[in-house]
Amino acid sequence: MAAGILVAAGTLNFAQRLTHQPPPTDGVHWVQTPEGIIARSVEPDSAAGRLGILGVLPGDRLVAVSLDDARDEQIVSAVDVQDYLEMVGQTGHLRYLVGRSFPDETRFYHIPIDNPEPHQNWRRDLYINFVGIVYLLVGLFVLFKQGGRAPFVLHFSALCLAAFVFHFYKPFGGYEDLDLAIAFLDDAALALFAPLFLHFCAIYPARYHLSERRRWLAALLYVPAFVLIALNAAFDFITPLRLRLPQDFYSTLSTAAMACLTVALAGGAVLLVRRFWKSEAAVVRQQLKWVVWGSALAVAPFTLLYALGYIFDTNAVNSFLGNAPENWLTDAAVLPLILIPLTFGNSVVRYRLMDVDMVVRRTAVYVLTTLAITLGIGAVVYVAGLVALGGEPITPGTVTLRFIIAVVAMAIIVMTAAPLKNFLQEQTDRFFYGERYDLRNGLLDFGRTLSATTSLDPLLDALAGRLQQV
Repeated sequence: MAAGILVAAGTLNFAQRLTHQPPPTDGVHWVQTPEGIIARSVEPDSAAGRLGILGVLPGDRLVAVSLDDARDEQIVSAVDVQDYLEMVGQTGHLRYLVGRSFPDETRFYHIPIDNPEPHQNWRRDLYINFVGIVYLLVGLFVLFKQGGRAPFVLHFSALCLAAFVFHFYKPFGGYEDLDLAIAFLDDAALALFAPLFLHFCAIYPARYHLSERRRWLAALLYVPAFVLIALNAAFDFITPLRLRLPQDFYSTLSTAAMACLTVALAGGAVLLVRRFWKSEAAVVRQQLKWVVWGSALAVAPFTLLYALGYIFDTNAVNSFLGNAPENWLTDAAVLPLILIPLTFGNSVVRYRLMDVDMVVRRTAVYVLTTLAITLGIGAVVYVAGLVALGGEPITPGTVTLRFIIAVVAMAIIVMTAAPLKNFLQEQTDRFFYGERYDLRNGLLDFGRTLSATTSLDPLLDALAGRLQQV
């Protein structure tokens, strides 16, 4: 039920992002530092970066803003910059007074900001949303494939659901009602994903609890996340408290959440590599093989190319990142993230030997069969409709609405036929076998596992594991 509510909220959020235009931006990532408001990065094609070296440069300190090119108003918070941009709109004009440091002095310049346009990288946003959808689908697949009582399944499904939220949710800028709730859930899911991932890596796949004697130790992993969630809730929903907090409070929370995520990803990867290296059980090593590779290939680029620059706002790191977190290095950092749900999901389902290839083959056959039957039946229905009711035939380059509806309807019928048949078969078997059904089903599943195992050691490990479950 929680997954259904979160998916519905994510769908509404995505619809809002499609229909609402983001607020205007100058293309500068301003950060609050003890030295003042510093430009951490500048988009080259933005309102502040169009003038090149005559525009805002990374490292510039924003001193004041002018609305009429006559009177400069001092800026004390990075949040105030957005207020000025929204005040003038997309066709307005601002003038920044910035201080630029040189080896022997600091010089001040007036920089015009004309037509601040909304900036939204739909290509990157859609890819990150796609990664979130993959997390969701993998989590649901593992849950339905293994069942909620199988080891690690509920933990993994919760991890996937949290990852779906902070990958898919993104406020459009209104920060009212649903958009404010989306912003809070996004931050909460990011904070909660870190301990879920680290806890999962600490116990998977060898044990059920972090400590058999002191099970409460696992709760300590979640304390920083719940503290961050509580602080975000206070900042988002308690207006009097938010007005009293420092202007850079939310930025500090975001940095802390990113630091926790980075530590969890790196620590989890180290734990998995260590367990894979020390484990002598063939089944455990088989389960961890792809997980280790997927974690390493996903965590390393994300940590080196994005997280370090986000957490440590230093000139050295920014120089390494090309002085822009929104550049091609960031793309390279987020692209491998899709390996985490795919490799973990494959491991949790626990396919043996060539079972992965078998599943891929079965899936391909199922898709091709569904497509062929759908097109065939759809064509028959369409032609029959033309004969019975009359109408215009299909011409090259055109597809009528009736044909599309027929094909989609037949696809739904064909795709639901097999699950419906399996459901009816299960209910019938339960009726005839009664209490013996679960035992019979367990024996059949165990037989399929044994028939797919040809090596002696994995066979003995599977037998011992099954006896422990029974």
